[in-house]
Order: sequence, then C-alpha cells, then structure tokens
Amino acid sequence: MIVYNYKDFLFEANDLTINISDKLRGILRSMKDPIADAILDITIVGSMPGGSDITYLDCFDDKDKTDKISFLPANKVNPDMGDPFSAKGRQDMGVGRIVNRLFPDKFKQPEIEKFVNSFKAEMGKSFSMFKLVSGEDIRYWYLDDHYESKSGGDLNSSCMKAKAAQGFLDIYVNNPEKCKLLILMSEKDKNKIKGRALVWMGTRKPADRVYMDRIYTMSDMDKQLYIKYAVDNGWLHKTRQAMGDASYVDNGKSVFSSVAIVLNPREYKQYPSLDSLSYYTPSTGRLGSNAGNYVVGHPRLHLNSASGGYQKLDR
Repeated sequence: MIVYNYKDFLFEANDLTINISDKLRGILRSMKDPIADAILDITIVGSMPGGSDITYLDCFDDKDKTDKISFLPANKVNPDMGDPFSAKGRQDMGVGRIVNRLFPDKFKQPEIEKFVNSFKAEMGKSFSMFKLVSGEDIRYWYLDDHYESKSGGDLNSSCMKAKAAQGFLDIYVNNPEKCKLLILMSEKDKNKIKGRALVWMGTRKPADRVYMDRIYTMSDMDKQLYIKYAVDNGWLHKTRQAMGDASYVDNGKSVFSSVAIVLNPREYKQYPSLDSLSYYTPSTGRLGSNAGNYVVGHPRLHLNSASGGYQKLDR
C-alpha cells in the first residue's frame, strides 16, 4: 500500500486545490458573468486541470481595493500555516491579471475588462449598503419582519428580533443622540436588512469615542464589512462578537477595559437584553459594561433578561 503525505496529496499531478473565501464566492455568484462562473466551477471541482500556482483567493474589505484579489502562492501552502486566508506570504494582484493567471488565453480582453468592471461595481455595492439610523427606526429594523430572511445567521438567533420584544427597546429609541443602529441593507430586497449593530456615540469611558457593539448578520462574511466600516470611521469595535465580552479594538490593538456611556436618566418598565453594556443606573443614566461604583440612592440594574425584565443589584 502506498501512503501519501499532505504535500503529495495537494500537488499530485500538478493539480493545486483551488479555494476561495465565502465573501468572494458570494460576490462571484451575484455577478452572473461567464468568467465569474468559470472561477466558481473550478472551486466546485476542487482543482484545475493542468494545475495552478495560486489558491485561497479572497477579496478585500477595503473600498480602495475593489479591483484587487489576494491569494496564497502554491509554495506558501503547508500543513502548519494555520488559517490560509490570513497566513503569512499572501499577495494581491489586479482582478484582470488573476483571470489571466487562472485561465491563460481562455478569455478575450474585452471579456476580462467587462468582468473587472462588474466585479468592481459589485464590490462597491457592499460598501454603500450601510445606513445609520436612530429613534423609532431602531425599533422598526430590529423586528424580524424586516430581515432579508427569517432563517440563518445570528441575526435570526437574536432574542430581541420578535414582535413581543418591541416594547423592550425604548432605552434605545429614547436616546437618539447617543444610540444608533448601523444596518446593512439587502441587495435582494431594498426594504430588508441582512445585518445590524448598535453604535454608541460619545462614550464616557473611554472619553468621547464611538463604540460599535455586537454585530448580528445573516452571513459571517458580512461581519468583516462591519469591522472595516468601523475602522474606516475611527470607531472602536468589539474584539469578539459575543455576549459579555466588552474588550474592544482601538487602532488595531485589543483593549481589555470597560466601556460606559451616559444616557438620558430614566427608568423603564421593560428593558432589552444587552450584549456589552448591560449595567444601567436609571437615576443617572449611566450604562456600562460593568456595574460601576454604587452611590447611595442610585440603585443599579443588570439588563440580561430576554423577557424584558432586569436584575436589581441594590436595594
């Protein structure tokens, strides 16, 4: 019996396995272009007849690089590289040159130019589909009736998506200067969304910053678009898209510290379950990732109930 090792399998018969990212796959599927279809076909087959010297293709979450594709050269592929889409040695190249690299002499130059223009246009759509809303618009877009689909992704796993939770959202709606919602509109239906994230404006800690809270999307690849949007605008964003972890990224570095903001002081009958800033003092309006110091006469609440309730921390 012949035993093949990893590299034997990967490069046998000079056929390098062709892989592309989920985001790039989504862009190509939406284009309805023969070159886009050809790229998708070779990734379905798994390898290219005659071989290729590049793989792990991906597009950029950068509005200045809509005409480029990144890749990993064949000689950089190894079993110890970790995540190939962020491995060392990745390179980038113009979209047209990528086509010629994958399909030498198969497509004519006018076909390639048409593909490049379509690709850039499709990439541009991704960065123009964000809207920042506030007030009653937050309540409107939280409701799952306005989602692109009622299944799939953590957007549809949110406990605040249902009609029964609409009344819990008053704390967001009544603080339009401090609380916004960044929504990602659907390309399939302009009246629907496929992502949302709360955005807190003018934080108390750290001083006077914008903090993008947990991202909820239909597809994980759209989370990177949100993060890129935050970075481009100089916002802080969560290190991990999970409940309870308030660490954030500032200028490319993770900061393990608390976040707090001051809202209009007010007590509500019902509250949402908050992912990051879940401690609230109604009499002062402080909302933070930790409870803060107790001041006599100013009881604090923990907002972690999916049914609109809360936990009293002080009498």
